[in-house]
Amino acid sequence: MPVQNDHIGEHPIAPSIFNKWFSSVDKAITATCSHRQLDHLVSADDVEIIDWLSQKIVDHHYSEKDLATLKKKYAEAGFAAYAKEMRRIPNDDNTRKGNATEIILLEYLKESLVGLDFVYVKRFRYSTNVDQAMKGDDVLMLHRFTDNQGNDQLLVLLGEAKFRSIPSNAVLDELKGAVAKDKLPVSFSFLVKILRDNPATEAIADELDNFVMDKIKAAGHLRYVGLLLSNHNAGRFIQTNFSSDNPDLVILSATSDAPSELIAEAFKKAEYLLANP
Repeated sequence: MPVQNDHIGEHPIAPSIFNKWFSSVDKAITATCSHRQLDHLVSADDVEIIDWLSQKIVDHHYSEKDLATLKKKYAEAGFAAYAKEMRRIPNDDNTRKGNATEIILLEYLKESLVGLDFVYVKRFRYSTNVDQAMKGDDVLMLHRFTDNQGNDQLLVLLGEAKFRSIPSNAVLDELKGAVAKDKLPVSFSFLVKILRDNPATEAIADELDNFVMDKIKAAGHLRYVGLLLSNHNAGRFIQTNFSSDNPDLVILSATSDAPSELIAEAFKKAEYLLANP
């Protein structure tokens, strides 16, 4: 199993919000588990954490163009008259929890791997039904680099995030299946399409189109990361019960004293931000 620091980088340092939010312990690696345990240092009602997460919820559900249009329409017609038809934030509680957990995983990896220049996709932004979880990759992060022989290579991080108020063996089974060693990204071609549709990133799309995922995996450049966000027992439960035969997987556990309340408050604040542009 991979060494945590080699696989996903070191736990972010101050002033990263994750340094305030979580302590980090890389557990001893076994033949079936490489686990980083993140335990909350502050309560779920911490204002700074809620403010940070609420802003990330807005950022990940609305493009800059969406927000500019929203502000313009707000000035012209008032927020209530327009926001409903342009709604990107889900009302469904389970979808909210899933989206927030994906955001936390993506943002954590961006900061723990801060030295790498990633292209990443916020997949749920493109759903036609914001209240329905999309099929696909929770997190897909791509890093282009040149190897010692001067060849272009692509490092791929495939992530899966799960939220549960209380950890269970059932959610561990879901998580294990989603990051099994035979899994390949299903959103790669979609990401290339999105990049190609934007003239500013069309050249990047053409470069990515030269890579074949099977070859990337065979070269050892496909890394898997799983996250379980749950209550104070998340780390202990992962350490005791999680096992996988995927040799390229690191599993993260993240705790909160009130995980459901944290996400509810963050979405409440996100809606306030949107209503007060």
